[in-house]
Amino acid sequence: MKIIQKVLSSMRNAELNNVVSKIIGVFSADLLTKDTALAGVVNEITTLNQALNKSINKDKALSDLEHLDDLRDNDFRAIVALTDG
Repeated sequence: MKIIQKVLSSMRNAELNNVVSKIIGVFSADLLTKDTALAGVVNEITTLNQALNKSINKDKALSDLEHLDDLRDNDFRAIVALTDG
C-alpha cells in the first residue's frame, strides 16, 4: 500500500479526511462480514470521518460567506463615500 506514505500530526483536516477515506475504501465488504471486530472499528471510523467532512464543508461555507460579506461591505462603503463626498 504505497498510496499513503506517512500520516503526520501536522496534516490539515481535509488531508486527514482524504487519507481516512482512502483507508476505509481499502476494506472489502467480504472482509468486514468475516471480521465483526474490524467491521465495528471501520463503522466507527466512517461515522467520525463523515462528521469531520461535514465540519470541513461547513467551515468552508462560512469562509466563503465571510468573503462575500466583505465584498458587499466594500461596495456599501464605496456608495456611502460617494454620497457623503
